[in-house]
Amino acid sequence: MRCARRGSSACGAAWASLRPTLFAVIVLLALLRDARARSDSVLATWNELEIAITELQAETSAPSLEQLAPIRVLLDRLEHDAPAIQTWTTVHAETYAVATTDVAGAELEYGIETGARLRALHRGRAVAAVAGVDPTRSLTYVRCASILSIYVGEIAASSGHFDQAIEALGRSVTDSNAAGEPSCIPRARSGLAEALRIQGRFDEAEAQLEALLLLLDELVAMETEPFHPGRARWYRDAHAMQSAGRVMLYADMGMPDQAARWLARHRRELVPSVAQTEPAEVDLAAVVALAGERCQNVVEMIDDDVLARALPSQRGSLLARRGVALTELALRDPGLVDRARADLEEALSLAPSFSMRRLAEITFLELAAICRDWTDVGHRLAALRGRTDDPAFNVDERALLAALAARLARETGATDSARAAALAELRAAYCAQLAAWSSARLRPGGVGFLNYSGRRSVLGELVGELIATAKPNELGDVELEPVFRGEAVGTLARSLDAPIATLAEIRAEVLRDDVGWIAFVPAARTTHVFAVDRDEVVHCEIDWRYLSEPLRKELGAKVARVFPRTDRTAVETHRAEVDRAAAQWAKQLLPEPIQSALRRWSGCYVTGLELLGNPPIEVLPLDGRPLGIARGVARLPSMSVALALARRPRRSRAADLPELRLFAAPKLDANTREQAGDPPRIALDDAQVRALTEPFGAGAVETFVGADASLSALRTSARRPPRILHILAHAVERLEREDFATLVLTGDDGEAGLASPADVHQWLASDVLILSACATAQGRTRIGDDGAGQFVGAGLRAGAHCVLAADQRIELEATVEFGRLVHRALAAGACPAEAVRRAREQMDSSAAFGLPACWALIAVHGLGFEN
Repeated sequence: MRCARRGSSACGAAWASLRPTLFAVIVLLALLRDARARSDSVLATWNELEIAITELQAETSAPSLEQLAPIRVLLDRLEHDAPAIQTWTTVHAETYAVATTDVAGAELEYGIETGARLRALHRGRAVAAVAGVDPTRSLTYVRCASILSIYVGEIAASSGHFDQAIEALGRSVTDSNAAGEPSCIPRARSGLAEALRIQGRFDEAEAQLEALLLLLDELVAMETEPFHPGRARWYRDAHAMQSAGRVMLYADMGMPDQAARWLARHRRELVPSVAQTEPAEVDLAAVVALAGERCQNVVEMIDDDVLARALPSQRGSLLARRGVALTELALRDPGLVDRARADLEEALSLAPSFSMRRLAEITFLELAAICRDWTDVGHRLAALRGRTDDPAFNVDERALLAALAARLARETGATDSARAAALAELRAAYCAQLAAWSSARLRPGGVGFLNYSGRRSVLGELVGELIATAKPNELGDVELEPVFRGEAVGTLARSLDAPIATLAEIRAEVLRDDVGWIAFVPAARTTHVFAVDRDEVVHCEIDWRYLSEPLRKELGAKVARVFPRTDRTAVETHRAEVDRAAAQWAKQLLPEPIQSALRRWSGCYVTGLELLGNPPIEVLPLDGRPLGIARGVARLPSMSVALALARRPRRSRAADLPELRLFAAPKLDANTREQAGDPPRIALDDAQVRALTEPFGAGAVETFVGADASLSALRTSARRPPRILHILAHAVERLEREDFATLVLTGDDGEAGLASPADVHQWLASDVLILSACATAQGRTRIGDDGAGQFVGAGLRAGAHCVLAADQRIELEATVEFGRLVHRALAAGACPAEAVRRAREQMDSSAAFGLPACWALIAVHGLGFEN
């Protein structure tokens, strides 16, 4: 075994030989102080040794033999008074020597095996000698075993052996829990959560953090006695650190909204605590690590003041994170390239945390690709790919390197055989990504597959390479197959047991002769757009970069704007502003080949809009008219979900089942009103209720209005599902929940009438579900996922083939009118997409409801062209 030596002198060698022993002795401080058999002489010797070591370390890094002599005397005395220390120092010194050396894999294995032998040693006389009791019942034994498992786990993690780290740290948690001894659990769970996060096992990592935060809350409450005045503060600081880690975890899970909300709730506690805490493992970057379109937030938050307060290791990680964010922003602003490069270079010079260093190196490669410096790309790629057998590289990073290798081959004019080999490698890497995500535990909202720009690069490069090698005018299953495979890992798709689609199945089971399909497939730098019908596949690339969405946001805000409609001049001015913004975006989002396909169809399905931030495609013009008025439009989570819905057995309709069941204007009790934030009363009179129900005839309608529109009535009535279930009520956000959109119904027996998607999805059974409530189509932003955590997904899981819902706030009067017109068209036999198109057309041409906010916000989701 190699060991690091300080200098070549006898003094340096002696000091180096003592360092592992001193480390082991320091580790034993807590053990000796808690051991029942400790004596005053042991503690006195220990205190004297602590002071001597501290003073010597402050004086010199290479002490003389004379300076070392008093420490050796104290060690000899300590080992004589507490014989078990000799066992500790002899065996643990070898393990620690491995940890402090730049070791090869074999030496690491040896260190871990040494740890296992020491663990066995604990079970016998060593711990019994310290504790003076049966070692299998001793808390000291448990601490020894747990601490050792932590050391082994941290050694393994620091060298990239995450499977071994997870096993050792998990063993520490198990041992401590079994003995009811919590002192080691915070450190073990923290390391375990980090190792799981790096491996992409996000659900398990979140569970560890959840348990850790609860434990730290309990420990803060327990440590109030004067004997430990600082320990409660330490636990509070630890709680802040782990909350920061949770922000990082949510960002990695593709949940920037959740990360932002968590940060907003805990920021007052997080930032001062983390910035002022001394341990180097505290990574302030975790506090500000937000994904997706919030890269600008990261750049603004990691300012010079934050960097000045950070420890060197923190500074390296902070700069790495800011360099990543600047690189993303440089996709649309080349002027940021130099700033990004400077941050990444300084970050690597400061040796940031293990995962951040790897991230910075890969980002440097992406930056070179942005600059089209293919020589630099080749050099950096060769250096990184030479290390891809290292377990520290996760499946996403390997796939990203394969994607950049394929692009390099294309850009530099590689031979056909070289490009074919790069394509085969990229396809295999993409399949490995899918397999990893398919193994993730199903959860409300799911795990977004394309939450990193790196994953968009992988899919985009794969699709682009397949298109580049295809024969002209022969696009089909081969080029779309990666898209179909990616869609099938969505949470909603998996919960519906949806198949991996094929083009032939889509044409036969979903599309109609006059209904086509538009698919948006974003890559990191462009977006692929497909227009598909029963006869052909049209492909375009558009200059839509993820993150460059300011005008899309501006358009969405304009469409949703509500103001008094009595001022006709203001209304016309506003409509003109919306039309100008929509026309500008239509040129980019719907290029001429796609518009030519739309002209041949009476309606279209659209997938992939959530990958672009859900732009309001219904207001984009087609030949001078908003698309949602000129054509029927239905949004689909994916074609995998569409096939699952198309193959779902249709319920037979009994004669006594209602055509329409209406839940409207719930009467809110004090408890519900308080928990819902005291929403205003929905003023729905009898005339409006009649207008909503009369298209179906009195015998085909069930109404639950006011106090009757209760949670229990919704639950009970679900046994007799109607053709159309329409809920007209308030919806609020409960930010503590992941599925935060919440319907507000009448409460029952003191229970608040709040219903989230996870609470009520089994009670939404119907063929068509209409939700006239604010933002019920809104869920956590999980780029690439398919909406299982919102009411649209809940309705589709409950049995609906189509859901009508809005992703923004809607106005009551316009919503009632919209519902009346949709009901009239549905009663006349129109499919949901056509019924909504007719309603939009009539409202747009009316004097009272011409504002886009009146007709454009409620969209059709699911199989909207089925009757």
